[in-house]
Amino acid sequence: MTTEDLLEALISSGVKAYKKLNKNTPEGRKLNRHESVTIEGVEFTCWREYAVYKTAEYISEIIPPEQVEVTLDGNNSVLKITCDDNEQQDINRKLYLFLKRENII
Repeated sequence: MTTEDLLEALISSGVKAYKKLNKNTPEGRKLNRHESVTIEGVEFTCWREYAVYKTAEYISEIIPPEQVEVTLDGNNSVLKITCDDNEQQDINRKLYLFLKRENII
C-alpha cells in the first residue's frame, strides 16, 4: 500500500469511529448536519474535516509539524505531507502497524 492509501484508510476509519463515539454529543449532532462547530479551538463542518485534522496531529508526532499541511474544506479536506524517503518509510511502517493492529486493513 502507498502512503496515500494508508492515510486514506486511517482517515476513513477515523470518520467511522468518531461518528460512532460522538454521535450523541452536541458537537457530533452538528457535524452530522454539516453545521459549523468549534472543537479544540478549530472550526469544523463535517466528520471528514475532523478526521483529517486528527490524522495530521498523529502524523505530526512522527515527522516535524511544519512538514504537515492540512486544508479543511468540508468533504474535500486534504492532508499533504512533505518528507524524505526515510521519513516516508517511517510513516508507512507506523501507519501500517497501527492499521493492522486495529484490524482496519
